[in-house]
Amino acid sequence: GTGCSLPIGALARKTDEGYSLIARVVSPDGETCLDTRVDWREGAPEDAGLRAAKILIDQGAIELLGAGVLDR
Repeated sequence: GTGCSLPIGALARKTDEGYSLIARVVSPDGETCLDTRVDWREGAPEDAGLRAAKILIDQGAIELLGAGVLDR
C-alpha cells in the first residue's frame, strides 16, 4: 500500500535451507538504510514478509520515511 514513490524493496530467494527474504528501507534523501533478512523453511511467504516488516518498523522505518507513511 505504499505506492511506487517510497524507497522500499524486497527480494526473496530459494536457498538450500528453504527461502530467504531480504528487505530494505531507505530514507528519502538516501542517507540512511535499514536492512533485514528473514529465513524460513515452511509456512506462507506472507508470514516472512510480515516478520521483515515488523523488524524494519522496530528499527525505525516509519520514522525514517516520515510520519504520514501509514496514511497511504
